[in-house]
Amino acid sequence: MAALVHQRTSLQKKIHHAAQNKRVRFNEFFKDFDRLRTGEITESQFKRCINQSFGVTVSENDFNQIKEAYGSAKNIGMINYREFVNGLHENERSFSRKAPVVTENVNQILKKLKSHFHFRGIILSDCFEDFDKTNSGLVTESQFWRCFPSIPDVLTHAEISDIIQTYRHRNTNLISYSKFHQDLDKISLSGEKSELRQLQTLVPTPPPVSPDPQLPVQKVLDKVQLHVYKDGIRTTEFFIDHDKLRSGFITKNQFIIGLNLICGNRCPLTREEGDKIADHYIASDGRVCYRDFCFLMENAFNVPHLEKNPTATVYRPHTGALAHTVHKLDPEDEAQVEKVLDILRDYVTRRRITMLYPFFKDFDRGKLFSRGVTKAQFRRLLNFFDVDLTDKDCELICKKFEEPNGTDVNYPAFVQAIDKDYQDTHVSEDKTTHPRPPSLAPLSPKLSPHLVDIQKLIHRLQCEVKVYRVRVCEHFKDFDGLKSGSISKSLFKRGLASMQGNHYNLTRSELEALSIYYTDPKTKGNVRWSDFERDMERVITERNLEKKPDFRVRSNDHITLNSWNTETEISEEVKARGEKAITRMREEIAQRRIMTKPCFHDFDRHNCGYVSRNQFAQGLSYLGLESTEAEREAINAMYGDAKGINYHIFFKDLDPVECEPRKYERNLSEMVRYINFRETGTERLLKKDGCKTVEAVIEKIKETVMKRRIRLLEFFKDYDKLKSGRILKSNFKRALDLSGLNLTVDEIDLLAKRYQSDKGQDCVFYHHFNDEIESIFTVKELEKSPTAQVVQYKIMPAWLKNNLSKPIQEVYNSAMEHLARFVKTRRMQLYPMFEDYDKCRNGTVTYSQFRRVLSILSLIADEVEFHALEKQYKVNVGGMNVFNYLAFCDDIYEIAKLNKLD
Repeated sequence: MAALVHQRTSLQKKIHHAAQNKRVRFNEFFKDFDRLRTGEITESQFKRCINQSFGVTVSENDFNQIKEAYGSAKNIGMINYREFVNGLHENERSFSRKAPVVTENVNQILKKLKSHFHFRGIILSDCFEDFDKTNSGLVTESQFWRCFPSIPDVLTHAEISDIIQTYRHRNTNLISYSKFHQDLDKISLSGEKSELRQLQTLVPTPPPVSPDPQLPVQKVLDKVQLHVYKDGIRTTEFFIDHDKLRSGFITKNQFIIGLNLICGNRCPLTREEGDKIADHYIASDGRVCYRDFCFLMENAFNVPHLEKNPTATVYRPHTGALAHTVHKLDPEDEAQVEKVLDILRDYVTRRRITMLYPFFKDFDRGKLFSRGVTKAQFRRLLNFFDVDLTDKDCELICKKFEEPNGTDVNYPAFVQAIDKDYQDTHVSEDKTTHPRPPSLAPLSPKLSPHLVDIQKLIHRLQCEVKVYRVRVCEHFKDFDGLKSGSISKSLFKRGLASMQGNHYNLTRSELEALSIYYTDPKTKGNVRWSDFERDMERVITERNLEKKPDFRVRSNDHITLNSWNTETEISEEVKARGEKAITRMREEIAQRRIMTKPCFHDFDRHNCGYVSRNQFAQGLSYLGLESTEAEREAINAMYGDAKGINYHIFFKDLDPVECEPRKYERNLSEMVRYINFRETGTERLLKKDGCKTVEAVIEKIKETVMKRRIRLLEFFKDYDKLKSGRILKSNFKRALDLSGLNLTVDEIDLLAKRYQSDKGQDCVFYHHFNDEIESIFTVKELEKSPTAQVVQYKIMPAWLKNNLSKPIQEVYNSAMEHLARFVKTRRMQLYPMFEDYDKCRNGTVTYSQFRRVLSILSLIADEVEFHALEKQYKVNVGGMNVFNYLAFCDDIYEIAKLNKLD
């Protein structure tokens, strides 16, 4: 029977190798003959499938053995191919793996793992299936380390290494996790509770290793940083899976697991070194801030934000310092390797081989040019040299030039050692470089909100909101779905970061201080963002202004971006030092005639007038305006603030340029003399001049309504929902203000008192007021009095309202009589003289045009008479006082008793 099993196994091994070479599955070929999927086929079909599909010739003796083993008991002449295929799979597993020898130490480890996995519901095979794409039950050693469940309190590093050595495959050097899982399943959990109680006594947990105080963290971080830089590792990817909330903090155990995965076998770390790094970045709550560690690793041999600090000195290692170096062997082995290398050098020189490197590169297995070949490939390439080398010599050479991982050979270094014309890595002789700055990244600052001046911070934010015109509510209302005005603290901080953008970043302490200041007293952990919005927008306008029409809004023109900064002034000594340096620079600019500003415009891309301190120093150096460190600090204190150096103000003092006055400002100053453009809003309401009697006010309103055809009822009825004919006094004032009648406060008070309601002191009968004003168009209820005579309302000309004092009236009368005699004597037409200046044909000219006409005619030369005429015929057109020449000419013709058409 043993011989039969051996022969059957030998035949199945042939079929297995044939299927493996063709990369086919066993049962797929048998299914073509089994239409009903009974699992059985005939003997002839079985022979045909074996011969045609796998190319294996089955002898009569072998077929009889298969027939005897897998023949159908129910159907004679049929072969059960399913059992045959299952036997092939079993033989495949038996041939591919040798059952590992489990020692007593490993058995104890398995018992501990069995209890741990059972009570925590861990399925071991599920942890490795993502890396086993072919379901072969094998993974690499690095994958096993990465996927093995983290249990530092149960197993030590050495015990996990024992498991790896026990289940390592003999041919492929892979780890059989499937066999590991099977051995765990075989262990019984009978008496598991008592076993769990005795777990600490059977295998006591090793005490936590305290970091060695003598071990410098700087040295360990430099070691890891060099490894990350050379291999191009993205360190964040090894920690981010543990940080589901992206808070930047993970547990110490998770940090050590990620750190070990980063280092791997190329840069192994001891447990003491890992604990030292973790303790360096540990926070107050016991978690580790992995972001600070990743920030340090990803900025190796670089300065963060170098574009903002162009004059910074960057550490650069000397040439060849980061190259893969060869290993140093024992003196005897070194002598033997050097002897072999001399033989190979002589062979290369004698045979004049100049293209040795491409022979090795063809075997480079890496798609990304790993610069390494396997030891088997390296030995094969050594046969290219017609030199007798022993196995020991080949082994020493591989050991000399092997990579740190111990699997590949660094062939560029080997080629450089035997070929003098090939240069791969050059090590600089001059190793004098800038001293490397400490690689210890600053830890996250401790929160200290009590040190923040909250009122100064709020004032600073108000200045930014006013200058950049920020709508605060747009950055918070999306987080407040219930419109309650309260959101969580984290959402409030996100809204602040979105609101500020790139203007000015708040520190963590300032964010915490604002969160505490606006804490919601009703909901724990929330912040009242609506209160924050009210305080921010107060600098722009006042809320509920429509309810306070008499409120005087303060101007905010004085608020600038840096008006919040109220620091103490600089000392006189510093100011004198800065003035001295500016005087010297001014003389150099005058001698050399330098254009100063273009150099700084290149740094100021947004044309905000600011550059950083380093950019300011670089610009002065480029212009050749040298200064000492003390003078530069004095200039920075004089012209610097939180945003940087205001170079506009600096060059205004250093190189002042006389600018022509802007025409807009000049024209504006001229217009102010004729137009009181600031008489709007509350300033207009608060002016004191106006009508003194209510009759005069009503007459003024009638004239305005007649000219502009205004329906005042439309402004009042919106406030009278019940159509009662009366409204509140405040609404009466508001409606009159909206109508645009240009009434003063005193005039409005006179009207409100005149039409005050007898039912309440705060109400006004607006219907009575509207009827009085509408009487200028028609008589109310005219349909009831058809015989009534309606008189058309006429507006009194504006120039007739001009009242002259008695002395001026006498001058006016004398001047008009003199002009009338002159016109009557000469029979002169005055209209054409003025019409030449009246382009709009509105019957008015300016005072200067009026004086020019009379000066041409040599009628009046006295300034007093000019003033009397101008005051009498003054009218206001478009906000400007002009001269009504039509009324002037009519009065002249009337006094002279002439027809104006003559």
